[in-house]
Amino acid sequence: MDTLTNALIDFGALGIMAGALFYMNQQLQKRLDSTLERFTKQIADQEKAHQLAEEGIRDRYDKVVRRYDERIDKVYEHIVDSLREQSTTLSAIRSLLEK
Repeated sequence: MDTLTNALIDFGALGIMAGALFYMNQQLQKRLDSTLERFTKQIADQEKAHQLAEEGIRDRYDKVVRRYDERIDKVYEHIVDSLREQSTTLSAIRSLLEK
């Protein structure tokens, strides 16, 4: 037997109880370490899933904004074309009136 075991046995019931408590504490610490490791992994997995969901939401938002900008550009182009046509028509009417 090693010296630690001999020392605990020399103290009788109190030594054996101290050894049992030490052993239980070691086992509990191992279990807590494994639980903490699993919890940390679970949090990391949830964070990764959250990032993927957030990227999906951002992509959809960007598509909506892009579509909205394209519509605004088309409306603006249509208004500019309409104003040019009206300006041309007014110039033609003005030139007819000046004759």
